[in-house]
Amino acid sequence: MSRWTERIARWGRLIRRHHSLLLKTWCLLAVIRITLTLLSYRPVLARINSISSRPDAGIPLPLLAWAVKRMAPFVPEATCLTQALTLRYLAAREGERCTIRIGVRQPPGEAFEAHAWVVAEQTIMIGGHLERIEEFVPIVDL
Repeated sequence: MSRWTERIARWGRLIRRHHSLLLKTWCLLAVIRITLTLLSYRPVLARINSISSRPDAGIPLPLLAWAVKRMAPFVPEATCLTQALTLRYLAAREGERCTIRIGVRQPPGEAFEAHAWVVAEQTIMIGGHLERIEEFVPIVDL
């Protein structure tokens, strides 16, 4: 079996196992991206804060983060904030606790930058590598 055939077979097994999670994540990423484009993050955050966990909760946070990372490339301009809000929404539905952290940086001679990432129990679930995150000064936790 060639390397590509093996990869396709593995991807097919993965999709069959987690297809509903991936589809739900893709749809949610798209809705949040559209909401951020038309409105702001506040309606999304208000909705997240009003969510109660489902009785059949049980998808672990690392699997939710994986789904967001996998589906984000299929949603145009799914920024770090879009991904962070999506993960926070999915986590709230599953009864998992996590925090969206927003930080800023301005390297000398460069433009001001903002970045969002998700933290759960001091572990970065989504939003970049630890060495890059250290460059940002956290300004707010959502």
